[in-house]
Amino acid sequence: MSTPTPSHTAGQALALALEVLRADRQALIDYHSFAGSILEADELAAQALAQYDQAILGLEILQT
Repeated sequence: MSTPTPSHTAGQALALALEVLRADRQALIDYHSFAGSILEADELAAQALAQYDQAILGLEILQT
């Protein structure tokens, strides 16, 4: 069994961060659908969703 290299560990951390962000994003989509009739909550959820999309894209770029 070899010792993980920093790049190997960083790759695992990025993969885990993407997994968590995607799961949180899906939960936010579900909430957004549920709260869609409440205008303020709808707007806040849409803003948060855009931030999740940006974070996921940024991590995907780092992963390549």
